[in-house]
Amino acid sequence: MRIFTDQRTYWPLLLVLVLAGCMRPFAPPPVQEIPPSPTATTSPTDTLTPMPTFVPDVNAALDEDAPVEMIEVVRDDLERPRGVAVANGRIYVAAPEAHELIVLDPDGRQLARVRESIQPFSYPVDVDADVAGNIYVLDSGNGQVSMHDAAGGFMQVLPIPTFMARLARGFHVDSQGRIWLAVTAGQLVAAYDSEGQEIVRFSTALDGMDLQPVDVAFHAADAVYVTVVGTMTSVMRFSEGGELLDSYQLARANSAEAPHLSVDSSGVVYVTGPEQGTILRMVGGSRVWTEADMSLWLLPRPPLGKAIGIALDEQTGSLVVTDSIHGNIYRLSLERFTSRRPITWVATINPEGTVHTDTVTSTQSVQWPNISLVQRFSGLHLPVGLIHAKDGSGRLYVVEQKGQIQVFENDVKNQTPFLDIRERVECCGERGLLGIAFPPDFASSRHVYANYTTTSPGSLHTHVSRFSLRRDAHQVDPDSEEIILQIPQPSVLHQGGQIAFGPKGNLWVGMGDGGPGDDPQNKAQNGRTFLGKLLRLDVTSSTEVPYTIPADNPFIGNDAFLDEIWAYGLRNPWRFSFDRQTGDLYIADVGEVSREEVNFQPANSPGGENYGWKIFEGTLCRNPANCPRAGLTLPVAEYKNNTKAYLSVTGGFVFRGPNQPSLKGIYFYADYGTGRIWGLQQINGTWETKLLLDTSHAISSFGEDEAGNLYVVDHSGKVLQIQAAGGE
Repeated sequence: MRIFTDQRTYWPLLLVLVLAGCMRPFAPPPVQEIPPSPTATTSPTDTLTPMPTFVPDVNAALDEDAPVEMIEVVRDDLERPRGVAVANGRIYVAAPEAHELIVLDPDGRQLARVRESIQPFSYPVDVDADVAGNIYVLDSGNGQVSMHDAAGGFMQVLPIPTFMARLARGFHVDSQGRIWLAVTAGQLVAAYDSEGQEIVRFSTALDGMDLQPVDVAFHAADAVYVTVVGTMTSVMRFSEGGELLDSYQLARANSAEAPHLSVDSSGVVYVTGPEQGTILRMVGGSRVWTEADMSLWLLPRPPLGKAIGIALDEQTGSLVVTDSIHGNIYRLSLERFTSRRPITWVATINPEGTVHTDTVTSTQSVQWPNISLVQRFSGLHLPVGLIHAKDGSGRLYVVEQKGQIQVFENDVKNQTPFLDIRERVECCGERGLLGIAFPPDFASSRHVYANYTTTSPGSLHTHVSRFSLRRDAHQVDPDSEEIILQIPQPSVLHQGGQIAFGPKGNLWVGMGDGGPGDDPQNKAQNGRTFLGKLLRLDVTSSTEVPYTIPADNPFIGNDAFLDEIWAYGLRNPWRFSFDRQTGDLYIADVGEVSREEVNFQPANSPGGENYGWKIFEGTLCRNPANCPRAGLTLPVAEYKNNTKAYLSVTGGFVFRGPNQPSLKGIYFYADYGTGRIWGLQQINGTWETKLLLDTSHAISSFGEDEAGNLYVVDHSGKVLQIQAAGGE
């Protein structure tokens, strides 16, 4: 392996970046196509009569005279805590962005920070305990449910299907040791025994409505309780076999995180309401809930920003709640529910239900095509990219996240991988082998460029490297690696990963802000770091140095910026592409908690764009008191990611393929969490976008072949081709 060193005295190649700083795209859980269960009991979709919506009278609920000691701050310094469990006289907290299970004593003192099961935690979203005091962790990033002892020590990984665990946002361990998963994007609940055998599976969708389960709890004497978001935010009650018994629509709908729940031994359900800072108490046991079964707890002190996890501590008569906004753990005395006056409710009926409309807007002035997907390849392992070499061979190269590239010739996969660097790739979640690029002179140079994350040398880095093919085979020699860029990563999040050669033959590199959430050091706006940037390098003009700076890069001579930077203000650009006909650049940038966006840069741009993060998230001003727009380039399309299980945007390409005239000129992009595919195009100076296809695929990338045909890469292992419906 050879590492280039730059001879320029004013810029050392290996930057030492002191950085700190949340999908995605591969955590939280992705959507995958869920096969039918051969053994489980399956319940058909039910149709309900219109559901009542109960809106609390907040003035009646607000009890300023409640004793302050009924609300105790147990801990106030955690990083976005999520799931919580109480057992063994301890509090267990899932902290996905810190990749930890945190063990606390009842007073909040830290006893342990557990960072791994059989492998390091990727995105532990929830935690629960069984009757024996064993602790279970749902890691949606790794697709595992692991079992730990009371101190947090790893015991075993349960044989739960990986793809189901990846899709789950919440889970529950019942008194029989069965694991109940709220399979969010699949709109279903599934239960497994200790051997991994699926016992029951049922849908949460009602009469065509989109209802994504967020959390689940089983009560043996009563029912299975499920909280859902989507068309409406509700608490649903099913029989153990999946028959819908009741459903209750909550006052605040379409919340991405709300609501989570806990059920006590008598069947009383406690539900978090994160947007209102409320806890709802629902009395179980009856066939149909009424307002008489409800009481609301509005929390004026301390301010509860976003309650995610909730656990009942019956020994102390309290609820333990995590607040992901403030990083707090609260203990709430249950006396509050019994010592205060009743809640006044206003009941309303919406006969047609709640209508959800996508926030991606469209007008009717464009004739949009109908499209379909046709499967081309399968049997891949965590594919994240598809590319061709522009060498006239017709070969397609599929990037697998763990460190291999597979080659397809005439739709047949070669027996030997084109590249295999699994031993040096740090995977998975948002890490791994994330992108490859073929230079314009590939046929003669036989070079390939790769972007991957690694823990060599000693800590997490991004490597952008050049490899050479073997002389005697169409296969990369791993030992030929020449490291061009070595960029320290402050966390496992927002690694970027896209590389591509632009119209002028320069190598473009997309870098995320490196995490953690909310870019706390504002790296995307800091011109002296590569993080949160789009870089542009000349890697073909010299053999003496790894690269040179293109003469027309916009920040040459500007001491506030590194010369390699072309544009900045990006959070996590997950797939950018050039229109092969016009040279225009499209950049899909993954959002934080509110917006997913697509940015556009015309081919004649001189560079230097500031795409706004973290001043803006999409077109949303993040701090109204200080939100300058001057000098910012805002997106041409966006959608909210806090509804319907939208997760992260995946950028695509402008279709320039043969035939299929209805697709030409349309830029395709998708959402990884829902599998939805949109089209985007500019008509008479106005950008218009429309939802074209709703799929069940975990769309991790798009790809083109040499002719310009467009493909969808499904992270679960497939490649599909986009076609105009009807064949054209």
